Amino acid sequence: MPTSAWNGRFRSEGGGVYAGSVGVAADSVRQGFVGVQTDTGHSSFFLSGAFGMLSPGIPNTPLQTDFAYRSEHLMAVIGKQLVKAFYSQDPVRSYWYGCSTGGRQGLMMAQRYPDDYDAILAGAPAIHWDRFQAAQIWPQVAMRQELAVGAVPGAPMLSAKLNLATARAIASCDAADGVTDGLIRDPRTCTYDPTKDTTITTSTCASTDGTCLSAAEATALKKIWGGARNTLGTL
Repeated sequence: MPTSAWNGRFRSEGGGVYAGSVGVAADSVRQGFVGVQTDTGHSSFFLSGAFGMLSPGIPNTPLQTDFAYRSEHLMAVIGKQLVKAFYSQDPVRSYWYGCSTGGRQGLMMAQRYPDDYDAILAGAPAIHWDRFQAAQIWPQVAMRQELAVGAVPGAPMLSAKLNLATARAIASCDAADGVTDGLIRDPRTCTYDPTKDTTITTSTCASTDGTCLSAAEATALKKIWGGARNTLGTL
């Protein structure tokens, strides 16, 4: 809470991944906001969702509810009460600010508690987890399938190979938006195909060589870029 130069506004900062910790809302306070955060009702390793289960097959429903929406709502309620107690006035405006998990939380607040905030910035919201998690594991699935040797599943490609193919795709599609700036404005419009790029894809490329791709590696990359698909080959 700013001890001087408070801008009269309240800003909730969204969490990341599974949250599980509370830090100092330094960015908000630096800009003159009252800043608040929540651990969403649990304290656990940043990347672990184990808090949501009492034991295998038995959900911890209260903590799941806290993570989903309850803690974020109560953060707004209690946070505004503290503002009133500290400054002797209510905030003139209240904002939600978050990305990824914080973006999902912001959308949840808009749906369930639209009166909590005057404006919500929900960046890159981590929603639709059935598809989201499938997309996250898809690159490993593609490499496991395409780079297999006999009965031995394929291993991850060298990062140098991934960087090589990405650089070639950018070089191929960069100018399509009228500006050559090292960026592809809309990757969906890029038709670069690493399996057809004979300048880097060769039949003799070794898995340890970061300057080229084998045919299988190029195929795996094409599948990765194409997005997760089911056994019928549809998205």
